[in-house]
Formats: sequence, C-alpha cells, structure tokens
Amino acid sequence: MRLQFNLSFLFFILFYTASSFCQYNRSDEALVKTTFTRTFNKKIISSYLNSNDERKITAALLSISHSEDSSFIPQICSLDFQKYSEIICFVLGQFGEHKNSTQYLWQMFEKYPVNETQKSILETIGKTGDKNDLQKLLSFINEKKIISNCGFALSIYNFSLRNISDPGSISFLNKILARGEEGREETLFALYRVGTTDSLILSSVEKIIRSEIKKDNPSQFLIQYGLGIFRKAKFFPKDIELLFKLCTNRDPVIRIETAKAGIYFPFTSENNLDFLLQLLLDKNPNVARQTAISFRDFSFNEKLKGEAMQFVRNQLKNKNLSGMTRGELFITFIKHLQTLDTYFINEYEPFIDKTFIYQSCAELKFLPEDIFNYLIAQYSLEKKENKLVILSSILKNQKSYIDKKFFSDFAFKVLAEKDISLSTSLLDELSDEFLLANKKELIKIIFADAKRNKNNLNFAGSIESYYRVLEKIDKSSTKKLCKTLASSSVYSIVKFGSLKLGKKSPVQHSRKYFAKLWNYSFKDKGAIVKTTKGNFTIEFMPDVAPVTVGNFCLLAGQNFFNGLKFHRVVPAFVIQGGDPENTGWGGSNIPIVSEFSPYQFQTGIVGMASSGKDTESSQWFVMQAFHPHLNSRYTIFGNVVEGMETVLQTDQNDEIISVELLH
Repeated sequence: MRLQFNLSFLFFILFYTASSFCQYNRSDEALVKTTFTRTFNKKIISSYLNSNDERKITAALLSISHSEDSSFIPQICSLDFQKYSEIICFVLGQFGEHKNSTQYLWQMFEKYPVNETQKSILETIGKTGDKNDLQKLLSFINEKKIISNCGFALSIYNFSLRNISDPGSISFLNKILARGEEGREETLFALYRVGTTDSLILSSVEKIIRSEIKKDNPSQFLIQYGLGIFRKAKFFPKDIELLFKLCTNRDPVIRIETAKAGIYFPFTSENNLDFLLQLLLDKNPNVARQTAISFRDFSFNEKLKGEAMQFVRNQLKNKNLSGMTRGELFITFIKHLQTLDTYFINEYEPFIDKTFIYQSCAELKFLPEDIFNYLIAQYSLEKKENKLVILSSILKNQKSYIDKKFFSDFAFKVLAEKDISLSTSLLDELSDEFLLANKKELIKIIFADAKRNKNNLNFAGSIESYYRVLEKIDKSSTKKLCKTLASSSVYSIVKFGSLKLGKKSPVQHSRKYFAKLWNYSFKDKGAIVKTTKGNFTIEFMPDVAPVTVGNFCLLAGQNFFNGLKFHRVVPAFVIQGGDPENTGWGGSNIPIVSEFSPYQFQTGIVGMASSGKDTESSQWFVMQAFHPHLNSRYTIFGNVVEGMETVLQTDQNDEIISVELLH
C-alpha cells in the first residue's frame, strides 16, 4: 500500500484513497502529452478506452478528468461501472453539475447497493446534482433507502460548496453523531466545513472528544475536526479537565487545534488560563506559534486581560521562544493593547523581526500619524517580501487617512514600480472610492501592465484581480484587457482571456517543454529533502502526476530549491516552499499544468501550490494533517515515507539546504 501512515487504514475506509490504483507509465507519452497540451486528442483517448486493458482505461479516464469536456460523458457511462466505479465517480465529479452525469449516478446507486460504491456515488452526486437531487437524497434517507451513512455527509458538503442546502440535512448529520454510527468522521469534517452552532451537535461533538481523549491512541481526525467545529462556533465546554488533557496530549496536531479552540473556554481565573499559556512554551514551534496567533481572538475580562498581557509581554524578549512565536505574540499584544508608537518599536526591535512589527500595524483600529510615516519610510528601504506586509498594513486603514493626496501619491508610487505582486496586492485592497476617483489613470496602468506581463508566468495569479478592478470602474474596458490576455503565450492566461471573450479554450502553447519534463517523469523514485530542521524523504507518484514529478526533478537537478525557505507554514495544515522570492508570488520559468487525481490529502502528502487550475510552477507543500477539502483541487505528486517528525517541526522561514534525488 502506497500511503504509509498510521491512520491510512482508517482513512481508506472513510475516504477512498485509490491506493491500489495505477494509471500512467512510461509507455503513455502520447496520452500524457495530449493531456499536457490540453488538446485531449479523441483518437488517442478512444484507443485507450477501447483497449480492454484496465490500466489503459483508467489512464484515459484520468486524462479526460482534466478536459472539462462533457461530450465524453456518454463514453464514460458506457464503461463497466463495477470495475471502474471510483475513477468514474472522480471524473464525473470533476465535470461539475451536469444532468446526464447525475441521472447515470442515480441509476448506479439503485443498481449497486454496496456500501463503498454508494459512498462514492453519493459524494459525487453532491458535485453533479442540483437542489432537486439534494431533496431526493434527503427523501432516500428518510425512507431508509441508503444502506450506510458513509457518503451522505460528503454529499451534503459538496452541495454546500455550490450554495445548495437544506436545514433537514444538518439534523440528520446530528443523528449520525448522536448514535455513534459509521460515518462520524466524514460527518465531523462536513459540519466543520459547513459550520454550525446547533447546541445538540455541539453536545454530540463534546461526547466524541471526551471519549477519544481517554484512549491510548485517540483519533487525530475526530478530535481535529471536533475542535474545529467548536472553534467556528466560538465555543468550548466548561470542563477544565478536558482542556488539560487536550493541552497535554502527545500529538502536536491535537495541541495545535486545542490552541485554536481552547481560547473559547469560559475562563474565570488565571490558574485555568495557565494550561493554554503554557502552550506558548511548547517544544513544537508550530504549537507555540499557533497559540500566539490564537490569543488574538481571546475575549478577556479586565482582570484576566491584565494578567495575560503581562505574561505575553514578558515573553516578547524570551529568546528561548522561536522568532516566529515572539513575532506572532507581538502582533497579539498590539491588537489587545491598541496602541503603538516608535518608542515601543525601538524597544522591541532587537527581539522582534520587523516583518511582525509591520504586520502588527494592521491590527490597530486607527493608524497614528507617526506610525503611518514610519511605514512609508520603511517601505522604500525594505525588500519585496516586507514591502508586501507594509502595503497591507497601510491599505487596511486607507479610509481613515486625512491627507488623501499623500496616500494617493504613495499608491501611484507603488504602481510605478511595475512589480506584479506589489501592484496586484494594492489593486486588491484599494477602496471603491479610490478606484472610481482615479479611474482614468488606473485603466492606463492596468492596460500597460497587462501588455508588459502577458507572457510572464507569474502574471497568471494577477489577471483576475486586474479584471475585477476594471469591472468596477469601467466594465466596457474588460473586453480590451481580455484581448490582450488572449494573445499571451502562457496557457492559463490565454485561457482566462479567451473564455471571457466566449472563445474555445486554447491549445497549451508550452508544448516545447513537454519532452524535457517527460524525460524526468519516471527517472527518479523519490528525493531526500535536507532542511535546517532535519531531513524527510519523498516517494514520487508519477503514475498520477508524471509532468509534475518531471518538473520537480528537473528543478531539483538544477539545485533550484537549494537555499530557499519554507515561506508559508500554517500549523496543522501545510509547510510550503519552492518560491525564489519568498513571497508566495515567485516561481520558475517552466509552465506546467494541473494533474488532479482521486488520491487524498492525508498527512505527509506532497502537493503543488497554485493560484487556480493550470497555474502551477515551482511551489510545493507537505501536509501536516489530513485536510479533505483540498481533494481533487490540487495536484498530488508524492508522499513522505520517512521523516514526518521533521515536517511537523518545520517552522516558517526554515531553510531547504538541498534536495537529493533518489534513482
């Protein structure tokens, strides 16, 4: 079995992992190429579908799943559903809402009353069906036509993503939790994503967490999403013993989730608060950092606020804490204090990285003039990653500035730098009032930027922002912008412009890179990533993502990743690296495409970051916990088979020393 994690057997039962399922191999160059170029040659694909070879048929279906071409649906529905049920459901789900898909799935639901099959079908109907299908699903539940709870919750979740809901679905989800029936795991996940403040559900969740935390090996998943439900409801049970057990659990993911939800405990004394405050000193840097972040949302009474803030202030100069934790604490302190001046900044500059000082300014409800001037002065001195932070803090208070001209001059100075990430960040946050008042100048700048950057891969993450601004200030100009974008040599940019103009999706223009990428797709089995926190080993998955694996190996062979930082670490979620700018905006000069698959985003899975379909480049991430909401939306190209302890200890700005490919 490929996915080698302690909880993988449980997750195999809950969310199909397709771990036994293999698609592409070295002989599939023509199929992978037509998928990469987004031409989806029907002659090639049909030869696979008609081959009677199970592997080839599965490979063809994986290719079709990227096509967005519903004309394939009749061919898909003619296949042996019993044999290909998982991949058929995946492909139809990727096509989205479609009447023919949904009718077929209901037929298969009636024909194959098998637990796992029905689960896959129901989950997919949540992606392909409409509000009438949701009502049909609920009536089937009431009539007990569904033999298992598995699949129901994920179907409800998928319907909700398209704003299709019904109050009756939530009450049934509570019944699943209250009865302790199968399907609790996916039910907790669905309720967390949908959000609920229902007291009966919160009571059921409390019982599940109490039961799990008593076990020698509690379910990380049940506790993670149970606490997630509490956090979204801004609730925590009045049970100090439960809080203590969660705070001292050996699993860092559980401690992180406790730090997020525990702030809603109804604290009455400093002694009770100590359990959470001690997490600031946790040996795992992500637990400590998340605790520092979580206290930002803590609602203190006056007595507790004074005591807690004194404790926090004492830690700001504690060099036993990581720089990230001290920095996050500084932001938290300023948010609760609601005051900041240059004297205070000078006192803490030796202990707090300037990035966090800049970020803390965004927490002020009113930006004092001396702090505004400080940020403006620092902007011209800083590197781009900190310019982005300063820009965000200045923009948050833009409506309160008395000197409108000074702010306007600054905004146009930023745009004059002609930097994609800075310009996009500015345009995203400018008020409608500013946009309309400066309409003429902004239109000129947007057109000039688009013309200059249309062939720049990194511009793909900006085009929607530019388009939205034009929609607000001069809708008639959007057509001109899209014509410029449609003449790009970058596939995702051409596609955006062409679709907005009502044209057919274009052919992938970067086919010249395919041969080079394909040469590396099956060359290496994995890689050892050496970091300042230790090493971890990745096993590649070219059977579902050959182009992505080839891209990673090509870049690693060029030492592209050496010396780069994990620029984004979200505790109990992901560690992300591969950006030469360290801003989240950077990448390589090789355009690749998305390679989605039925694999699940479990702990240790390695995926590609993107700003939308077919915008991947060089940024990649590793999962610190299981997050099913990423499934089918991001490319998976590997999994960590050794060194997960390093992944869990990795903090933001830890460095990648080297990536050693394993032949």
